[in-house]
Amino acid sequence: MDNNNVTNNNNNTNNMLKTITIKVDQDNDIYEMTVNNVTYTLDNVYESQYSQLFDELNMSIEVM
Repeated sequence: MDNNNVTNNNNNTNNMLKTITIKVDQDNDIYEMTVNNVTYTLDNVYESQYSQLFDELNMSIEVM
């Protein structure tokens, strides 16, 4: 295996990693989600690419 291939694989893995932080209110509903230092709230999450993630995380919290 050449070094270029190893470097490309590492870069692809790093590009896929995301840091996600959620804030949950007293009713166990997400009111804020931060993805890679960009914060989304109910006011703007549904216009973003993370709307489905937001909904799915919210539903999974309700099940717990």
